[in-house]
Amino acid sequence: MAVKPVIHKAHSLKNLNSLSLGCLAEYFCTVSTIENLMYALDFAASKNLTITILGEGTNVLLNKRLPGLVLKIDIRGKKFKIEGEFISLEVGAGESWAHLVDWALNENWYGLENLSLIPGNVGAAPIQNIGAFGVELSERLISVKAMCRETGEVLELDSRACKFGYRHSIFKGSSPENFIIIGVNLRLNAIPTINYSYPSLKIELERELGVLTDSNLSPRIISSAVKKIRLKNLPDPISLPNVGSFFKNPIIERKHLNDLLDRNPGLPYFPVSNDLVKIPAAWMIEYCGFRGYKYKNVGVHNSHALVLVNYGSGSFCAIMELANLIKDAVEQCFSITLSIEPTLYGTD
Repeated sequence: MAVKPVIHKAHSLKNLNSLSLGCLAEYFCTVSTIENLMYALDFAASKNLTITILGEGTNVLLNKRLPGLVLKIDIRGKKFKIEGEFISLEVGAGESWAHLVDWALNENWYGLENLSLIPGNVGAAPIQNIGAFGVELSERLISVKAMCRETGEVLELDSRACKFGYRHSIFKGSSPENFIIIGVNLRLNAIPTINYSYPSLKIELERELGVLTDSNLSPRIISSAVKKIRLKNLPDPISLPNVGSFFKNPIIERKHLNDLLDRNPGLPYFPVSNDLVKIPAAWMIEYCGFRGYKYKNVGVHNSHALVLVNYGSGSFCAIMELANLIKDAVEQCFSITLSIEPTLYGTD
């Protein structure tokens, strides 16, 4: 007989979100099997509770109270199938993403190395289509296994059905409450394809290796360089609470870019298509003077202006007030509206 999961009442989430914001969940439950999940869903239905899914809490902003049932998905496991030069890899939603990337590299399976050291678990990765250093999850994802909350049916949604975009998916769209991600299916390569097109990654590699050639590059070297950059730019949430990149890099039309370049010739940008470009939010925030800025026990990190941090007793309100100060300044200077990357939950 399956062991029923423990459901806690009035449970603190302060240690379960990487920004270390004080938040009290009305009910909280960790589920490690599909049977656990079904039990928790039945409990929520019996009390007419809303449901919030919490992974490692690395990409969320929590207000003081979170009504309903908070579920931490801890379904684990890895299964693989080798198909010639490709590997089909099924991974449970509760697995650590960073550990998965390292494990795949140790197995000599490639394609995830640019996504090294991204915090959070595997189940959170499709929600915002995680991406870094020129690679997005959607390039490697075959399908997502998810449970429909209304019917309890386990569905397999292929990459197209997930409607991936920049830091976006159907799981973060108009009806994210319909699905609970329980696993993903990835397609990796047995033969490496090196991607070092991202400027900061290329600079780091050239600093270490000099002239870059096929003979001195490998997926492990890419992963090592990515880790060095992330560790240098992003503080450890354990010692300085943060959620990594707080704002999305905005995408604008080239006409808008040309107007901006007339006033700011040094503005960096990256082509997205013939008509669109991506502007680094960190550059604009730093230009507006916010790097290292402190406000009510929160602030902007000294090394990376895209990272907002909690100095120990910061609150949700303080973080949001600081975020709005930054957004207003960028809007006034560049006529660009920044969007917050983490998801907001709860009420005051």
